[in-house]
Amino acid sequence: MRRKSSVEDVKKAVDNYEATVQALLAVAMDATWDGNTRAVIPDAKFFLGRRMTTSATNRVNPNAEVTPDLVVQRSADYGLVAEAKGDLPNNKDHWRGEVRQLEKYDDDLIGWFSQSGRVATSDAIYLIHQSRAVDLCDYLKQLKEKGELTLNHAAVVSFIRTEQVKTFITLRKEDGEIRDAQLNDRWRRTNPIALEKIISKFGQVKFYDAAPPLAYTLEIIWTQVLASRIEDTSYDSKEKCYPMLVTPADIRSELAKYFRIPRNDDRDPEIPKTEWVTDAFEMLVDLGLAERLKDSDAYRIRYKNKRGDILESFARAIKKVEQRRKKKRAEESANQLQLPAVPK
Repeated sequence: MRRKSSVEDVKKAVDNYEATVQALLAVAMDATWDGNTRAVIPDAKFFLGRRMTTSATNRVNPNAEVTPDLVVQRSADYGLVAEAKGDLPNNKDHWRGEVRQLEKYDDDLIGWFSQSGRVATSDAIYLIHQSRAVDLCDYLKQLKEKGELTLNHAAVVSFIRTEQVKTFITLRKEDGEIRDAQLNDRWRRTNPIALEKIISKFGQVKFYDAAPPLAYTLEIIWTQVLASRIEDTSYDSKEKCYPMLVTPADIRSELAKYFRIPRNDDRDPEIPKTEWVTDAFEMLVDLGLAERLKDSDAYRIRYKNKRGDILESFARAIKKVEQRRKKKRAEESANQLQLPAVPK
């Protein structure tokens, strides 16, 4: 049986993350488009992971801060929130927690882009890969029939990425109703959106509010940020590397500059998060490619040009580190069990 930390599983997780980002952007692009005028809706706004506040009557978590994966305000009166998943756990016992997210967002949320922070009408959608959509809809139906689930204004929308002459992200409504007539009709009939149009409009967005796979973050930092600094860095012939002094905050800012949607206001979180970069640097320390500077938040990176599949290279290296950590934890646990009893 394959280990969950295998290279194939890491690559699958990265592919799911990338596809989910693209699907969220496809929804944002389509939800801010007016099919009648064939133009972007004036003043329509969106963000990934915007902080919202639930109402006092929320069935799951009243008067609490929540962060849907996507918040779109299509007009002054209408908005929608989305929770996205590229996959679901094989064990359906864990699905109830996922469904609670949809229940939580099926609410009169506060925090929209209007001056009052409210809209008259809103819908919640669960955005799921098409391969799991039928299973999810069947699961929701079972919960409703048992009286264990109430959804007032929610829908399931599936996505799939297809490679033809061009790459498309196709959206399709699988269950429920969306109260905006245009969106309901477009997604009921399925709507393919060219990935090149998404990139042309939003740029190379690579992150949303959920933490990405560690290998994914490392690959982007290594190939997109650190590689661009070689020209300004002297090569160390002894260490056979380009030593670079950086901080997580510095790299986070550069990643945000090129790979995220610009924020609208303070309710929009900083993406990517600094802790994601810190986790990546800590892994580089374990891989012997960096060292933490004492009494500082800076790291000294030993940058080297890597050949071949960089993502696979990091995935394999991370797997080895995780195995060492697991072995060390097991040894420490065994040693604790062997400690002699303290005399009374």
